[in-house]
Amino acid sequence: MRAAVRDAAPAGAGGYPAVLAGAELWGLTEEIRDVVRQVAALRYVAIAPNLYHRSGPETAAGRLDLAAAAAVFYPGWLPAAGTALSRPEPLLDAVTGGIAERDVRVLMIFAELDHVIDAEQRDRIGAGPAASGVRHELVVYPGARHAFFFPGREPYDKAAAENSWLRVRELFAAELG
Repeated sequence: MRAAVRDAAPAGAGGYPAVLAGAELWGLTEEIRDVVRQVAALRYVAIAPNLYHRSGPETAAGRLDLAAAAAVFYPGWLPAAGTALSRPEPLLDAVTGGIAERDVRVLMIFAELDHVIDAEQRDRIGAGPAASGVRHELVVYPGARHAFFFPGREPYDKAAAENSWLRVRELFAAELG
């Protein structure tokens, strides 16, 4: 197991809520590993599944577990059929009922100037959980662009990143304890 995964659990004995940290299309990059470490610092067990394990060794090591709340950054393509995530219906249609049944609270974080997810798609993404009774919040950061969360990337937006991380911490504290 790699060091970033080992650091994903709080120090000390006790039962800690689990948090699933989903990677972007690039797999388990150092940026995702850093998010996992930050979640662990909040006293949650952070788990990053290796969804792209076939892409090569640079995406190595992770495992999947249950999440009791969900914070999703710039979730595009959810209302579209025919993507790699469709079943063949849009993923949003396939999962919102189960999320509502489990009473999972969802925080969806978007960038206003996202080149992947336009305002119409954001509206469709927000309508799915609303229609299914999912407890959710959709936040759009004005002037922010796709991938604004990660320092070191050109679209990094410090104010949006810090505020979105505050919202994630508040969500976890409220839902996971």
